[in-house]
Amino acid sequence: MTFKPKPVLGSLVPELPIVTLETTAGDLVLELDPAAAPLTVENFLFYVKSGYYAGVVWHRIIPRFCAQTGGYTHDGKRKAPVRPPVRFERSPLKHTDGALGQARAQEYNSGTSEFYLTDGPQRELDGEYCVFGRLLDGKDALQRILKSPTKANDWPEEPTFILRAYEGKPDAANPAPRYQPPPKIAPPAGADEVRAAARKLRGKAALLRSRKPLISLSEVESAIAQADKTGKREDLERAERMLAEKEKK
Repeated sequence: MTFKPKPVLGSLVPELPIVTLETTAGDLVLELDPAAAPLTVENFLFYVKSGYYAGVVWHRIIPRFCAQTGGYTHDGKRKAPVRPPVRFERSPLKHTDGALGQARAQEYNSGTSEFYLTDGPQRELDGEYCVFGRLLDGKDALQRILKSPTKANDWPEEPTFILRAYEGKPDAANPAPRYQPPPKIAPPAGADEVRAAARKLRGKAALLRSRKPLISLSEVESAIAQADKTGKREDLERAERMLAEKEKK
């Protein structure tokens, strides 16, 4: 399925809508197809025009499959949708390389703000997810997003931000509000050693649980996770003290 305009009484239909996503990995230029999925395109443009996407991250990264965004901030918190879910449309467009699709939950009529771009053809998704556009320009930026190292749940270690989204091609003078990402904070000295020690401490906690299955270790495990996250020596020492107290009981 192509995106070519069709002749209408000797002329052409209006040009297809263009949306620019300015990201920390570069600009992504999207071409939408209202004829293929009018409700989904209208829903997406609503979120674009409202400024909703400024500050969300690409939260699901699976090379050779897709990159997904539109619903989470950098701290992993879900950003609440601002309108009801859109009704599922069985678009005639296919999941070719760079297809723009409406993300959803298991229920067909559950799509809201989230969307994805495919990395290569994903024809097994055809008819199950609504394709409503394509990546017109910015494949290099998409590849930079897809190459981000990820954690076990496909969440990138350093997520790419959408700085702003607006209708039209890239334009530095566009008045759409721009998001300012939080400054990167350098890890404390010795953070790698602290995190390695935290992982060993997690093993000790698991061993204690196996010996004493009825013991409560939720607070200890939370303290260990905090030390692993921050890399701070004081957080590690706190977790060590808490585990030592549990071992005495």
